[in-house]
Amino acid sequence: MNRFSRLSRQAKGRGYRVSDLEQLRSFGASSGYASVVVFSLYIGNEVSHGLYAHYMRLWLLVPLLLLWLSRLWLKASRNELHEDPVIYAITDGTSLTMGLLVAAVVLSAL
Repeated sequence: MNRFSRLSRQAKGRGYRVSDLEQLRSFGASSGYASVVVFSLYIGNEVSHGLYAHYMRLWLLVPLLLLWLSRLWLKASRNELHEDPVIYAITDGTSLTMGLLVAAVVLSAL
């Protein structure tokens, strides 16, 4: 099998080709970081100010989310993420710790 035929084959159980990998990584990382930007806009919105007694504490979530997303995409690019990202997040110790930190920040903001 030559390189082109290997790269153009379908990824098993997926709707994309192996050759799409770099583009998919770009889409995924960009979408994740864009969601953090949207969350930042939410924190700055007056609606959230009325929902949280200490809404400024929500800003602590931004670096946590960026760190977790970056770690997840780095692991994926190293082929260290072999299962569904949700399954990975609920079984990975670091992800669980970050999840607890996120919950603590949100509760402290209420």
